[in-house]
Amino acid sequence: MREAQSWLGTPFRDCARVKGPRGGVDCGQFLCCVFQAAGVADIADPPRYNLQFMLNRIEESYIEELLKYTREISCDQAIAGDVVVLRWGHVYSHGAILLDKWPGAIIHALNPLGVIRTDAKRDARIVATLRKYPKSPPRFFRPTAWL
Repeated sequence: MREAQSWLGTPFRDCARVKGPRGGVDCGQFLCCVFQAAGVADIADPPRYNLQFMLNRIEESYIEELLKYTREISCDQAIAGDVVVLRWGHVYSHGAILLDKWPGAIIHALNPLGVIRTDAKRDARIVATLRKYPKSPPRFFRPTAWL
């Protein structure tokens, strides 16, 4: 949790992995960097990806990559430190780290705001996402290193 919060204020930058106000990170790289620095998973070289994939594809490549290091759990099992993945576009393509039980606080890299801490109940972007895709509830994952 400390590692995730140490990224607060880092600007949003596509495919970047540099912590701090002069750095940049996107939501996928944020997860990689936090879990690597915390010793949960070695994700030093994540696959290359196009940030527009969620607009034009139906393959769940974000979740497929995430499942190499985690396993899916139910909402009622989710605790602080687990990953929540939301559907944006055609596929699940946005990840955050839970700071509380869902739908509590999360930390994530959000374009254009950067790494922020938000309340999933009150964050308009999260609420809008869930309303737009009512049949696509958030999905939760736990790093396999914790199992």
